[in-house]
Amino acid sequence: MVSCDARRSPFWGAKCDDASSSPLLAAVARPFTTHAQQRDKLPTIGFLGPATPAAISNFVTAFLRRLGELGWVEGRTAAIDFRYTYGRNERVAEIASELVERKVDIIVTAGTQAVLAIKRLTSAIPIVFALAHDPVGNGLVAGLGRPGGNVTGLSVQQIDLGRVLINAQIAAPLFPSNRLSKK
Repeated sequence: MVSCDARRSPFWGAKCDDASSSPLLAAVARPFTTHAQQRDKLPTIGFLGPATPAAISNFVTAFLRRLGELGWVEGRTAAIDFRYTYGRNERVAEIASELVERKVDIIVTAGTQAVLAIKRLTSAIPIVFALAHDPVGNGLVAGLGRPGGNVTGLSVQQIDLGRVLINAQIAAPLFPSNRLSKK
């Protein structure tokens, strides 16, 4: 499980450094080695995008580039079945079902709703999520260190700014501004 700070990496416009994206993409690429040796067909990545292709084009470009660096080139060494919800959350279960029925080798997605929909349909196909909030609390994985099952990905780690602001307002009277200024 890889963690990506939400303040640096808002949803699909992820700006995580290469060190944090490499393990995720390595997890995507790992299952292909065995599958490619077992079949004549190209291993297939099912991609369930939560928005329009244009809205997540930067993510898709980075994803394809990194897969290529790992030796997985669309159309030559792997097939990618791109599916998009176009922002319509009611389509997630339908698209997830289509990808599972196609028996893709791995499914890449983002968001808790998409992962839960896929997880309900299969325990055999690996699921890699680009970002999800509280994957343990939402039942996506058993733990951050050892996700277990067929699901892994990036966890959004963020602080509750509302709670921080309330605590700051409560504490402020205890520290008058003249005590905080340098003398």
